[in-house]
Amino acid sequence: MKSPLFKYCMVFLFLCSYTYGQSEKSALFLGNSYTYVNDLPRMVAEIAISQGNSFRYKSHTPGGYNWSSHATDSTSLAHIAAGDYDYLILQEQSTRLATNENGAAKYQHYSIMGAEYLDFQAKLVDTCVRTMLYLTWGRKEGHGIYQAPFYQGANYNEMQDNLSLNYSQVADVLQAEIAPVGEAWRLINSEHPQIDLYAADGSHPSLAGTYLAALVFYTAIFQEPVSLPWKPILIGDSIAGILKEAANRLMTDEWDSWNINTEITNCESFPLSHNSGDWETSEIDIRHSLQEVHFTSSSHAYLKGSGSASWQSNDAGLSWQQLLWPSYNPVSAGASHGSEVFFLNSDTLWYAYADDEIDSTTLVFTGIQGYAGNFKARLRVYWSADGGQSWADRSPVPEDYQIQDSALLSQRNHFKGIHLNFKNALVGSMLCQYSDTSDTKVYRFTTVDGGLSWQFNSSPVGKLAEDLWFGEDQVVYKSGFKDKYSQAISPQYLYKTEDGGGQWQLMAAFSDSCCEHPYSNISHEISAFATFGSDTLILANSLFAPQVYRSVNGGDDWQALAEIRLAGKVEEFEVLADGLILAAVSGRFGRIMASYDYGKTWDLEAFFPYSVNGLFANEDYVYAVGTRGTVHRKPANLFAREININAGSGFQLYPNPTTGIFRIANAAAEARVMVLAADGRQLAIEGTNQQGEVQIDLSSFPRGLYYIRVESSLDQDAQRLLLIP
Repeated sequence: MKSPLFKYCMVFLFLCSYTYGQSEKSALFLGNSYTYVNDLPRMVAEIAISQGNSFRYKSHTPGGYNWSSHATDSTSLAHIAAGDYDYLILQEQSTRLATNENGAAKYQHYSIMGAEYLDFQAKLVDTCVRTMLYLTWGRKEGHGIYQAPFYQGANYNEMQDNLSLNYSQVADVLQAEIAPVGEAWRLINSEHPQIDLYAADGSHPSLAGTYLAALVFYTAIFQEPVSLPWKPILIGDSIAGILKEAANRLMTDEWDSWNINTEITNCESFPLSHNSGDWETSEIDIRHSLQEVHFTSSSHAYLKGSGSASWQSNDAGLSWQQLLWPSYNPVSAGASHGSEVFFLNSDTLWYAYADDEIDSTTLVFTGIQGYAGNFKARLRVYWSADGGQSWADRSPVPEDYQIQDSALLSQRNHFKGIHLNFKNALVGSMLCQYSDTSDTKVYRFTTVDGGLSWQFNSSPVGKLAEDLWFGEDQVVYKSGFKDKYSQAISPQYLYKTEDGGGQWQLMAAFSDSCCEHPYSNISHEISAFATFGSDTLILANSLFAPQVYRSVNGGDDWQALAEIRLAGKVEEFEVLADGLILAAVSGRFGRIMASYDYGKTWDLEAFFPYSVNGLFANEDYVYAVGTRGTVHRKPANLFAREININAGSGFQLYPNPTTGIFRIANAAAEARVMVLAADGRQLAIEGTNQQGEVQIDLSSFPRGLYYIRVESSLDQDAQRLLLIP
């Protein structure tokens, strides 16, 4: 029997080893039962103590949770907001990243959005937090998960291949680290099949399985192999040695394989900086997702929501009043029918929607099949010259264009994807697509008398994109795409017409980069497009992470500039001036991204806790609109328009961030070095020496973002500098 003194000494040694360890790390685990079973975080802490280190942790692991569940869970978000952890460890639901289709998980974009939201919330508290993904294991051989309709793999190895591929792709988008527990399991299953890592259900970990996971996490977090680690009393020494050797072999000197940066030794903590506080917000008491804002003057604006819901403002966006449209046929109120609003000026508005004409003499109710009878698809167009107070019917006469009878209500033919564009009050066009049970055709209507009469013809290019981009005169750009119902992988196309939609020509096909993440259940399309200057065009695709392309010769040649390393869809570009481009990126939350080098690199301008779908800029403000009925505006003079940032600058700027003193090296001899505020104001100026070097002290300056511009007789470059406490 051991004496009380012995027990006291053991407790004292335990506390000392915990308090005065060689290294201390901490983590927040967000996962589910795979993390909870056998208390994985506690095992990591026990191993750390036995190695002379210490490990603090918090965890939230409800059964069956996925990353999207945690992104909406108040406890998870509260743990993140509390801070005080080095690592955010994220474990996805065990099959969510296991379905491989065309090189990626079928629902990977949902996983990315949830994980990125959690990662971003952590960075808002502390940019030094390192996100680590818990790469889990394939289910045991013969488990029902391999049977239709799940298709998580034909067997254990295929499921593990899928998991490893998809976790690596998510880590690439998030720039996250990986704890490759599933690959450690594969080593043991292959070389030591006598060690059962599974619980009885063939899914959850046994004690040995959790212990192997803990060994992998320890090596990943502390970036060192384990020597004589703690082990659970029920695991024998020989088995523990095998598991330890597998973890060391998989991790040691293989850090790059798992995105683990071993060079980060000291990080100065501060919250992620963004400019959301610079944006004023007005709200509309609706549930609509706002899409577009158009200013007809500095004070008057129109706002478009989902469907045809619209509002106007007479005070530069501080308040909004809803516009009332002519009522339309309730039968066509279904979501599949198209509608469109076009604002020509503060007085002249156009409104179009698809409708069904019903021949009531043949209308028959057929139970669960709905209505059978004579349905006819048609278009209705209305015109207002008094800002929407009164409306006149300017619809095309149905007999002037093809119209087909429908069959069952669930299969009836209809118009959708309506796009209006008017050059002036008289001259305009309407493009729409007509869908029947077998095909989709593009119809084009033109008018030169304000819609009193319409000329109809069809277009040889099928399927209009959700968005068209109208240029000067009759120039229109559209996207070609693989829709979510097609099983074929196709490139993303850009088409152009110079006659308002009569004839289309292919401008570009983005086949190499478009399908790196070819999700089968979302549309592949060019989602944002803009022109600036006479020949410069910029666009982005709709995949995660979006790829930006640019042409400087009118579309003859295209250059892939950069990926916006975010989970989301680029909804719209807005070109301000002198190289400054803004992009609205929607996802689980919304970001405004800014590029000061014509799209080569992108930085966060503002963050909002809901999607942002549209942008508009005038001389006074930049406006952003999004879901939940929100309109944001920021004074245009707060954007540093004239600063042309070159991420590939020839000079070196370090350290960055800095607490005060920074240095310039590899610049031109006797070059001018200017310190500029975020709004472009010049705050200080220095000169480099003959070696192209200079040291500048900003210790007395307010903390925040600055621009360092270096000018010589031959060149001019600029970089951003972050001044932190």
